[in-house]
Amino acid sequence: MAAALDAGRRGRDLVVIDLPRRFDESSLLALTAADRAYLVVPAELRACAAALRVAQVAGAHCPALGVVVRGPAPGGVEPQTVARALHLPLVGTLRSEPRLVKALEGGEPPAGTGRGPLAELCRNLLADMSPRAHRAVA
Repeated sequence: MAAALDAGRRGRDLVVIDLPRRFDESSLLALTAADRAYLVVPAELRACAAALRVAQVAGAHCPALGVVVRGPAPGGVEPQTVARALHLPLVGTLRSEPRLVKALEGGEPPAGTGRGPLAELCRNLLADMSPRAHRAVA
């Protein structure tokens, strides 16, 4: 993991790592090295309970942790409610995108048109990663 992180930093401005739910030495190393980390959580009560434990461990290694809520919620749980339950800032939401699977199977890149829920989430995440988004206001 250390070698992969080093190569990513040297070769790119942005490195994205998808970590498992259960942390091991490599995933904790990646979290510690990260400038920002995002926890993707379904808008469901049971998912929030499980995500709280993950958020506590992840937040200890990467204090710049935010939440992306995947919905819609079958039980009506709102994205802000999920964020408050996890004590994390809400960075974005991801609604279901039924055409996405068909587009991927057809060889189209995800969010390639720049429209749709995934494209909107990507714009929100990029804005959140911008140094301007985290400057203190004097």
